[in-house]
Amino acid sequence: MFWYQCQLALRAIRKTPILSSVMIFILATGVAVTTICYTHYYHLKKNPLAHKDNSLFLLQTDSWDEKNQYEGTPNHLPPLHSYRDSIALLASDIPLRKTAITKWGGSMHNPEIQQKAIFVRGNIVTRDFFSMFEREFIYGATWNATADQQFQNVIVINEDVNQKLFNGENSLGKSVIYENIQYQVVGVTKKVTHSNPTYDIAQFRWPQPDAQFYIPFSVIKAAEFGAWVRYECPQDLRDYGSHWYQPRLINSCIWISLWYEFASTAQKNQFEDFVRNYIQDQKQVGNYPRPTRFALSSIGDYMQLNQQGYDQDKTTIYIGFFTLLVCTLNFVALLLAKFMRALPESGVRRALGANRRVIFAQHLIESTALGSIAAVLGMVMTFAGLLYLQLVWKSAPAPANGLPVQDNTVLMTPDFYLMAICVLTAITASICAGLYPAWRACKVPAANYLKIQ
Repeated sequence: MFWYQCQLALRAIRKTPILSSVMIFILATGVAVTTICYTHYYHLKKNPLAHKDNSLFLLQTDSWDEKNQYEGTPNHLPPLHSYRDSIALLASDIPLRKTAITKWGGSMHNPEIQQKAIFVRGNIVTRDFFSMFEREFIYGATWNATADQQFQNVIVINEDVNQKLFNGENSLGKSVIYENIQYQVVGVTKKVTHSNPTYDIAQFRWPQPDAQFYIPFSVIKAAEFGAWVRYECPQDLRDYGSHWYQPRLINSCIWISLWYEFASTAQKNQFEDFVRNYIQDQKQVGNYPRPTRFALSSIGDYMQLNQQGYDQDKTTIYIGFFTLLVCTLNFVALLLAKFMRALPESGVRRALGANRRVIFAQHLIESTALGSIAAVLGMVMTFAGLLYLQLVWKSAPAPANGLPVQDNTVLMTPDFYLMAICVLTAITASICAGLYPAWRACKVPAANYLKIQ
């Protein structure tokens, strides 16, 4: 019986090819717009390291001044630390792995060839960073442990920089000049494919491009540089000197994020005791004037706390679903008109013994069939729309400051999950849209149309 009703549904669609095509196109358009709008939001709030939510944590401590609580986060805990605190808190050997992160940017070139320098963004980190955030190496590996304590002129570059400076060849042992300092390449990392470098959530509330190079954290004392991050200072009346850089190494201004990885809950608890004791010791010398508060937040928890899903981008979700609603209402109107035109045929079937439930099911199957075809067309339109947006982003003009264009094309990349949403949305919308027209069609008395026949 089901297959017979499917045949009737397909026959009814073929009877009105133009009307059916318009209905399919309308529903497919609504589904495609919704999926495209959701794709951007989906990639922004995606956590590529969700499997590490039980082991990888960001440290926040309440190092702000006594009179004013920190207003930059919902829990009023600064997500960054001073250099002074960072060195002390990195000294613990309790965590399995640990890293400090701050950012730097500037010009880089290959000294062996005549080539225009490229502008790059990078991270100042410890060697544990690569394991903690699962960076894959194409060539080489990270630097040795000594470089974290005593600065060495070594650098890890990513795949893109290696392509621009060395034509993608193995560059291990070769030199690059970055901000007038020569560094030896010890590793080349694979290009990151996900959209949201999770280590940046403490420093930025919007997506940042992945780092193009990595330099040991010990460079901070060896070279004076302007960090490319938030630099915030609590009220502090102490005199740290007039030089622009040296006070950064001893004052309370925050500009470094601290991440820790633990092998067990017991290890995490032990480290919490270490942090608590450190804060108490600092209170004795006039630091940490506020009540003792700190937090170890997983990536997922911190993203949720700070609404790192980007509330402003929810507007696109609302636009998408409003478009789908409008398209679905138009689909309902056309479907109702289509079913009303077929009432004489339904009346004959009723007279031949088909009950209202059978008529209702047949019309609902027809609506679902239209939705299934719209789902296929919607996927094609979604792919086309996302490809167009990728091309628009790629063709965007370079910033006036000479930095490379941020590659946001990954934010518009479809995957299986998104395509499944596209199909389910189309079919669900068609079923819901078909309920009222099918109910109207089966409620009309058959005798009205038997007289006409």
